[in-house]
Amino acid sequence: MFGKRSDQPRTAEDRARAAANRAARRAGKPLPPEAFEYTVRPPDVEPHDPLRQEEPESVAWEEPPTEALVVSQVLLSFGIPFALVPLVLLTRRRDVMGAFVNHRLTTVTSSVVVAFIVALNVYMLYITLTG
Repeated sequence: MFGKRSDQPRTAEDRARAAANRAARRAGKPLPPEAFEYTVRPPDVEPHDPLRQEEPESVAWEEPPTEALVVSQVLLSFGIPFALVPLVLLTRRRDVMGAFVNHRLTTVTSSVVVAFIVALNVYMLYITLTG
C-alpha cells in the first residue's frame, strides 16, 4: 500500500493515511492529495515487549504486598460478627421467620460456629497488632 512492498515496515504516517483513506471511502468522498501536506507527523511507536516487566510504582506505603493483604483481611474480618450474630438471632425467632424458623439444634450448632469464627477473628487481630 502506498508504494511499499509487504515486507517493508509501515510507519505511523502510512497507518494514518490508510485510516484516512478508509474513512474517506466510507463517506463516499475521495481523499484530496494535499490532505497530509501540513499535518504533524506522529512518531513511530516502538514495539512493546510483553515479557519485559517494569518495576511497579511505589504504593501508598512501603509495606510488602503480602503484609498489606493480611492487614486488609484483618480489617475486613471486623464485619463478619456484625453479619453472623444477627443472622443467628433472627433465624431462631418464630415471629420473624414464621414457618422457616431454625430448629433448636441448628441454632445451637450455628451459635457454636459463630462463636468459633469470632474467636478466630479476635485471635487474628491480636497476633496482627502485637506482631
